[in-house]
Amino acid sequence: MTVDVGAPVIARASAFVEAPVWRAWQLHTGIDEWDTWIPEITPARKRTPGPLRPGSVFDWSPQGMKVTSTVTAVESLRCTAWAAPVGGIDGVHLWTFKKVRGGTIVTTEESWSGPPVEVDVPGNQASLDAGLRDWVQRLEETAEA
Repeated sequence: MTVDVGAPVIARASAFVEAPVWRAWQLHTGIDEWDTWIPEITPARKRTPGPLRPGSVFDWSPQGMKVTSTVTAVESLRCTAWAAPVGGIDGVHLWTFKKVRGGTIVTTEESWSGPPVEVDVPGNQASLDAGLRDWVQRLEETAEA
């Protein structure tokens, strides 16, 4: 699994989380509860009942955009990926979770492509960089609390 390596904007953020991998995973995959720890990307609601799996669909609102994402891959306690097209931007988002001594390394990567991205690559890069850093930091803080 990977993001679109040919996209003009690719961002990555990672954190060491002093919590078990199951705790970080639970926060990440509990989409309906995202508003308890990162309200800026809500409302977030899973449309597909049951556990997160390929084909699961969820709606959310990052940076004021209304996005419908479709999960493309899930490996329990290891990784998720989804496609998130919105407003001419093709987003591909990947999360990985690695159990290590004393906690978990959580990494997220995302790529953006499409005409709206190409109009302002530096601005979009800065926005995506900041967004992913914030998301990982909040996951870290919440998992460790």
